[in-house]
Amino acid sequence: MHETRNLILIILLIVAVIWAFLGWFVFDQSSSGAWMHRYVPLLAAAVLGGFVWYALYVEDRMPDDLGEVVGSNYHEVDGVAFHLSVRQAEKGQAQLTLHYMNRFANYAQVIIHVRPPRDSFVVRKGMRDLRFIFKVNGGEFGAIHQPIGVPRHLQGTTVPVQLAAVARFPRAQGQRLRSREGGRVGMFAVDWAQEFTPGVVEASGATELAFAATVHLSMPMGANEVIKGPDAWKQEVLKQGPPEGKVMG
Repeated sequence: MHETRNLILIILLIVAVIWAFLGWFVFDQSSSGAWMHRYVPLLAAAVLGGFVWYALYVEDRMPDDLGEVVGSNYHEVDGVAFHLSVRQAEKGQAQLTLHYMNRFANYAQVIIHVRPPRDSFVVRKGMRDLRFIFKVNGGEFGAIHQPIGVPRHLQGTTVPVQLAAVARFPRAQGQRLRSREGGRVGMFAVDWAQEFTPGVVEASGATELAFAATVHLSMPMGANEVIKGPDAWKQEVLKQGPPEGKVMG
């Protein structure tokens, strides 16, 4: 839809520019209507030029899908926005859910470090710090679900969690598809060659999280205290972006 509209705007702009050229340099300047052929196309070209500039360089190519689901309070790392929450699935099984959204057209690799307090929800016995490690295609909006156990004394309370994240675009970011940026989070050192293995994995509690952000996760009532059933993470794509390499108009 945007491509067709932008093409029409560009064609009209070209027509206005040609009309202005003819009005100033070709048409009879002594006629009573000469002013119309000079200034009307100039005004039209200026207005259409503004529309074309907005359509090509300002307007979003894709909607803020993450904001529509979780509201405006989400975070971001280098063009990949995300939001962490706890949700209760079927049969009382709570899940740590990470919604994510790539604001750019090329794919990215992302690592998000989550550091809960020592007395907190349970992913695996003895595991505290964890990392979400995943790939997100250009423009993609999706979610990762990790089952957790919620101790009874934490149910109905909020748990403060520290967040830090890193991301990289191996082929550069490409075209910007969404303009709204999320809040900044902390960062940490990472060896991409050694550490990028997709999954939800245990992380070292000794990792320095510089300028980590703090989010408060609400623990659901009636949740299972231990994980019942598979504890494997699940990534689902809720909305795909444009085909790789395609520039959206």
